[in-house]
Amino acid sequence: MHYFLSSAARAISSRMDTPTNTTREQLLGAAEKLFLQHGLDDVSARAIVREAGQKNQSALQYHFGGREGLITSIITHRMQQVESRRSVLIEHELSEDNDPPLRTLCAVLVRAPFLLCRERKNFREFLGQLGQRFLASDRASTFAVNESNLPSLQAIRELIWPQLAHVPPEALLLRAENANYLVLLTISRRARLGRAVSGVAPQSSSSTTW
Repeated sequence: MHYFLSSAARAISSRMDTPTNTTREQLLGAAEKLFLQHGLDDVSARAIVREAGQKNQSALQYHFGGREGLITSIITHRMQQVESRRSVLIEHELSEDNDPPLRTLCAVLVRAPFLLCRERKNFREFLGQLGQRFLASDRASTFAVNESNLPSLQAIRELIWPQLAHVPPEALLLRAENANYLVLLTISRRARLGRAVSGVAPQSSSSTTW
C-alpha cells in the first residue's frame, strides 16, 4: 500500500506542478481567473476564449464540450491537488503506524484542503470564492469524485471502515459523503475570511498556475 500511494502521489504531483502552456491549460487558467473576478454566471464562453488569448472561438467547445464541461474540469483539477496532498499525509501516517486510529485518519481528510489553502493563494481563492457556490449548486455532485482516481481516499476509507463495522454500509457511505461535503464547505467559509487560514506566505495570484 505504501508504494502504491507514493507512486500515485508522485504521478499526480508531476501533472500538477509541470509547467504547461497548452490551449486546454490556458482556457482553464483564464476561466478560473474570470470566475474569481466576476462570478460564475457573469462570464461568457467568448470572454474566456479571449482571456486565454485564443483566436478560435470554438476552442472551448472542442476541449471541454462547453462551458459546464470547463467548470467540471476546474473542480476536478483542484480535487486532484487535494488528492496529491492527502497522499503525502496518509503515507506519513502509515509509515508511523500501519493501523492509524480513527481520529488520525479523519484529521488527514481535513488537513489536506486546509494546508492547500494555507500555502497556495490561488487554491484559497478558488475554495473561498467559488467553493461555496459550487457546493450550493447542482454541481455539488462533481465533488463526489470517482474513488478510482483518488487512491489515497480509497485507502483511508478502507482503513476507517473496519473501525466502524457496527455501522450499516449504506449509512457509513452517506456519512462519508456528508463529512466530505462539510469539510469542504467549512474550509471554504474560513478561506473567505482571509485571516482565518494562516500559514506560510502564499504565492502570487497575478495569474492562475495550472
